[in-house]
Amino acid sequence: MRIDEIKKYQLSANQLMFIIIQVCVGTGILSLPRAISKTSRQDSWLAIIIGALMWVTALFFMDKLASLFPKDTIIEYSPKILGKFLGSIIAISYSVYSTITAAIIARLFITVLTSYILPQTPILVTIIILILTCLYSSNLGFKTMARLHQFLFFALVPTFLLLIPASIEIDLLNLRPVFNTGIKSILKGSYDTMFSYVGIEVLLLIFPFIKQKQKVFKYSTAGIGVVTLTYLYIVMIGIGFFGSNTLQHMIWPTINILKAIRIPFFGRLEFLFIFFWIAIAFTTVQVYCHMANYSLTQLFNWEDHRLSNFILFPILIGLAFLPNNILEVYDYINFIAQLGTILAFVIPPSMLLIAKLRGVRGDQQYD
Repeated sequence: MRIDEIKKYQLSANQLMFIIIQVCVGTGILSLPRAISKTSRQDSWLAIIIGALMWVTALFFMDKLASLFPKDTIIEYSPKILGKFLGSIIAISYSVYSTITAAIIARLFITVLTSYILPQTPILVTIIILILTCLYSSNLGFKTMARLHQFLFFALVPTFLLLIPASIEIDLLNLRPVFNTGIKSILKGSYDTMFSYVGIEVLLLIFPFIKQKQKVFKYSTAGIGVVTLTYLYIVMIGIGFFGSNTLQHMIWPTINILKAIRIPFFGRLEFLFIFFWIAIAFTTVQVYCHMANYSLTQLFNWEDHRLSNFILFPILIGLAFLPNNILEVYDYINFIAQLGTILAFVIPPSMLLIAKLRGVRGDQQYD
């Protein structure tokens, strides 16, 4: 990768933390209480913690792998480690994964938006506007994206304060007995929870742009910690408020909680929550659009990002309309979550081992 490009879009490790927080929290906060309580029941909090620790382990290997090639992305160093053929397959896999994820998350985003805010607006119109905005922002580089995520983090913290009234009304009996579901169910729940952390693999593409590379693991782990606390907060309120059995009949339990809360002088809180959630979910779509754009640019060695945007736009629109309904949307999300888990948990450790055995590494001079 060109040194001038790295210096132009350089990020701090602190900004990386905010990117990880925003990309993970985006969509998981709506459905996670239902998904995890299906298997782990009242012990879902423990499953969330175990899932987070597993992601920290994956993050460790991603950091070690990327540190061998501090000036390259995984698109660039895959062929150096695995050879041109296998390396190209891995590089293409990350590009395809980013593209599909951007499209499906965009469809989920628009489905929620049209269900509550814009019911009379055609889905095609809103998807076109969303994807155009995300692709345009990708031309501005990782640095601009990081600054936006940093700002939105502090601006959107009050969003979760809306759930405080529900936390006061939770029934502690719904959270007991502790450790009653069994270790097998807890581990199954932790596996399901892992999908809600998908997005951390963005590190493999933006590592060259991070100035303080020795702090990457520390700040990325801090980002996972914030995401974990957020998930614990939402899931425990959901189970405590409704109970794990009732949650299974709700598509978006977090919104249902806000529907059930009544506060004097306030209207329906779910609309206020969705208003703030729009900004959170937008950043998730934006990150994956940026990953798709940048990976495609590197695959074909294009200088102009606008060319990849021109190619990606109709592809993203077409992929976004693959699901016919919200249930199929979540089927696709489960598929890409499993693919993302493989790309985060299997590929980096394997490539790190091969690179060590072959003695392959990149230029270690950061500046």
